[in-house]
Amino acid sequence: MKIVLSAIVIVTVMLVKYLMNLPLEQPVASKMEQHIEQLRRESIGKHPELPISEAMRRDALERTEADLRSQLTEQKRLAAAAAQFFGFYLMSTQTRADYCREQGVDIETYLDAFRRAHATELAKVRKATLQNPIDEIQLYAELEPEFRKAAVQGFKDFASMYKISIRDTCKLFSKNGPAMAGAMHLSKLNPSLYQMITNIQ
Repeated sequence: MKIVLSAIVIVTVMLVKYLMNLPLEQPVASKMEQHIEQLRRESIGKHPELPISEAMRRDALERTEADLRSQLTEQKRLAAAAAQFFGFYLMSTQTRADYCREQGVDIETYLDAFRRAHATELAKVRKATLQNPIDEIQLYAELEPEFRKAAVQGFKDFASMYKISIRDTCKLFSKNGPAMAGAMHLSKLNPSLYQMITNIQ
């Protein structure tokens, strides 16, 4: 199931940098697109034997863990963790739902299970960022094009691997919502990030 998630984590690397207000000489979406394409090429170069999304997932997980370790203060580590979590959460819910809806499939059973499974983590992150709140709506509007590219690649790889259509891949989310949500829990996909969020008081 991890292949379906594909490049979620790689997108959140860029989300972290945006949220931490690094200087951007270009519009956010343009800057992200260029950087993600570069990371995509590097990931494929490191793991040419893997499907694109799985190569990106492996490489991106290493990058995000390194990013968390590199933050020099607890406040910066928390900001990085929050940013990574929001990227993971928004793409796993809104982007995936929008794409499957375009395929004529409602995945509300998966969405409900995923949201319930991550309710504690979401509450912790929102509480921890009260002093510097993250505008989730604005962020999603700016980052949605890159979220979509990553999600679409994941669906394509999954469909190709199991020789089914993208629509049937979406149906798996609809018919097996709780199981899919469980397989995609943050604790399984990014244990380091999950542990950091769990430790938030």
